[in-house]
Amino acid sequence: MPIKKPSRIFGLVALFFGSFAFFLYLTFPYEVLKESLATEISQATGMSVRIGELGPKLPLGVNARKVSIIPAGSTKSLNISELNIRISVLSFLVGSVSPEVEVLMESGSLSLDLSFGLFSFFGKGAGMPSRVSLDAVNFPIGNIIAFGLNSAASSPTANPMVAPLLSAIGMTGQLNGAVKLKLNSSDPSQSTGSADINIKDAVLKLSDPALGLSDQSFSTAMVKASLSNGSLVVDQASGFVAEELQLKLSGKVAMKATLQMSQFDMNVAVKLDKDLRDKFGFILDAATGGSPRNGEVTLQVRGPMTQPTVTPF
Repeated sequence: MPIKKPSRIFGLVALFFGSFAFFLYLTFPYEVLKESLATEISQATGMSVRIGELGPKLPLGVNARKVSIIPAGSTKSLNISELNIRISVLSFLVGSVSPEVEVLMESGSLSLDLSFGLFSFFGKGAGMPSRVSLDAVNFPIGNIIAFGLNSAASSPTANPMVAPLLSAIGMTGQLNGAVKLKLNSSDPSQSTGSADINIKDAVLKLSDPALGLSDQSFSTAMVKASLSNGSLVVDQASGFVAEELQLKLSGKVAMKATLQMSQFDMNVAVKLDKDLRDKFGFILDAATGGSPRNGEVTLQVRGPMTQPTVTPF
């Protein structure tokens, strides 16, 4: 009887184990994993996490539906209709790891794709992705903003004077746009890309009885920037402009081999008018050392991304 070639034997063994692993992937007890995962995340974060359904996402990933996250001490939850996490199989063939995250909420969606070299977690530039891609289509931000503000308000370290204010305000709108970055950790000056993000129908919600103010509709709510020669330059058109509030952004971020050490060189100009100035002008005065600012201040943000210094002038 002829002897089978080693390559054919290896192929049959690889096919068997590959098929067996794929069978386990499809038939895995995801209901058990769902409860265990929700419990582990809840214990690690101190939040209450619930997952309605959990299953496989082909070719390699997981799909979670009806995800609810409630901060400790809060009654408001962040509700996610569907969450997909995938790993690109083809990326392994070109020597990279490419996780993809897609979040679906109501009528909008947000997707984040990252790409890491297989050995990018070691040595210089450890953990820095080689590619970042974010796309948002009518992604509603109200639920997320409320979740963040309530998390901050219910935190044990929250300032008791500020916490009620955080609970009373909110923001609605739909996030649209894209961020496309190619990062080079060995030579940051070769990094390129762009960012163009805007919030459609953005409204700052201030009509809570505790505030007694009018809601602020934004005529401008956008951030535009371009990355070249290792410098991310923010377009002067970037900012948020409403009837009684202006927040303008300008400056740049110098990319470094380690993303966390990238250097801020930014200015943030804040201006409050009319009722907002009368109600909250004192906060700007207190934040800038007590000198009267008449509702206007410009903040210089300098230093590394992990610990920048903020100086008013």
